[in-house]
Amino acid sequence: VPVCRILNTNGGRHLYSPIASECAAWRAEAGAIDEGVAFFAVTPTAGACPAGTKPVDRLRITTGGLVYERYVGSASQSAALVTKGWSKVGIGLCAAA
Repeated sequence: VPVCRILNTNGGRHLYSPIASECAAWRAEAGAIDEGVAFFAVTPTAGACPAGTKPVDRLRITTGGLVYERYVGSASQSAALVTKGWSKVGIGLCAAA
């Protein structure tokens, strides 16, 4: 599926998502610039990645009223961000194993 890339100039955030409704909502925000499709990705089905792929966690934090997100491919990176106040949203993408 296509993964959108939206630059929001309010806070200098780049937002990525394979979810069309999120992309549409982010495009509607003040300061948003649609940078198009960043890449194509496999998405999880029922919370799991298909055979031959591995999960890429999606994490989120709100700072100063702005939402920031990260995608990380290792459990240790994900755990480290959680200890710093990030919330794990779930599996955001599936990467080649």
